[in-house]
Amino acid sequence: MEPPRFCCASGEIKLAPTKMPDRLVQLYKANTLESKEFRQCVRSYNNMFVFTSLGVHYDKDLSKRNDGIYTFRVQGQIYHFMNSLFPSDDDKASNLQLYFYDTEHELANRMAISGKFKESILQQLRSILDENPILRQISLKAQSIKN
Repeated sequence: MEPPRFCCASGEIKLAPTKMPDRLVQLYKANTLESKEFRQCVRSYNNMFVFTSLGVHYDKDLSKRNDGIYTFRVQGQIYHFMNSLFPSDDDKASNLQLYFYDTEHELANRMAISGKFKESILQQLRSILDENPILRQISLKAQSIKN
């Protein structure tokens, strides 16, 4: 039901086919405790590895309500918020910063964000992402910035 030219310029833009890595497929489909944990918190695990976050101006009074259905109303434009490459002195690293800042302790930095993550799952996901060509380019850039 999208209007003409809404997506991919009416077919003029072709996206390259992608294949989900087998190890990620196993996390989605297996019946291990780890896979069940991953599926239960898949959105949180996904958010752990994003480069940007949702940037909006929202009605804070409306989102504070404790009774009824939670309502999230956006005012104005929705955009992707991208942090600076390094956190300020008082902040913990998040989003894209986790790929640049203190990479020797990346897993510990990710675990510090929330206590609900399983370290073994984070290790697997990070290992899977090492095969991603975009992340490889980001890692190379991070190394050149550090040096």
